[in-house]
Amino acid sequence: METLQGELRTKREQEEKREVKQYGAGITSRPVPTEVPTITVRLPPFWADRPAVWFAQAEAQFTLAEISREQTKFCYVISQFDQLYASEVEDIITSPPERGPYTLLRTELVRRLSPSPEQRIRQLLTVEEIGYRKPSQFLRYLKSLAPDVSDNVIRSVWTSRLPRNVQSFLAGQNESNLEAAALCADRISEVEVRPALASVDGPTDIGALRQEIAYPSSQVAALSTGQDRSHARFKNLDTKPRDRGSSPKGSRPAFNIRRPGSRSPSRGDATSSICWFHRRFGALAHNCTPPCSYRQQGN
Repeated sequence: METLQGELRTKREQEEKREVKQYGAGITSRPVPTEVPTITVRLPPFWADRPAVWFAQAEAQFTLAEISREQTKFCYVISQFDQLYASEVEDIITSPPERGPYTLLRTELVRRLSPSPEQRIRQLLTVEEIGYRKPSQFLRYLKSLAPDVSDNVIRSVWTSRLPRNVQSFLAGQNESNLEAAALCADRISEVEVRPALASVDGPTDIGALRQEIAYPSSQVAALSTGQDRSHARFKNLDTKPRDRGSSPKGSRPAFNIRRPGSRSPSRGDATSSICWFHRRFGALAHNCTPPCSYRQQGN
């Protein structure tokens, strides 16, 4: 009886060990999960003119996301290439190496897309202009374009592309430090505000415009002076003494000229019994405003 119980116990232990072994083997046979980033990786659009700078930005994203595996970086990078730049490294994309695929891709892409030293010097000497950049910005760009070129060559090219007024200022300075000269050029450029579009005939055009503006003003002044003179003449006529009697025979009565917009004189006079028409025109009056004693006097 004890022997039978011992055999059953041994058999049960063997079965448990077998189950544990099978379960452990099943766990170890499962695929190892890939690297999962802690944050979302947002790579910028690929910058073909500066591939080394673009890869530096990509490395910053990988560091923030705690990504270190070469294969994961490789997959992220090739997903950013369009057809043109993917064809430049087609051999690496289609047949990536088992070790260091990302490092190889980065090295080859920077080498294949970057201009040669001869091309950089040619671009430095013939193509580049300052444009809208500050002198210091333009200097840094020239240095990045040809890092192996001496400062004397860079200074000569940089100075020749600056505006004339800045060149004249730097020619009178004995600044040997190129960076300090660039800061001085920045200050001169900020003080000397140059128009975006310069016109040779600008002063002439401005003078003609001033004459055109002054001409209507002079006309208005002349008209105002003439009107003032007319008003003064009319006022003198109105203030002359009036003849209360009739005009001499054969003589022409004096007419009072009224200014435009003035009110008609009163047709009656409280100090005289003769109406205004007879007092003004005498026997030539065609109208009469009663009460008027002119007819009685005339008769």
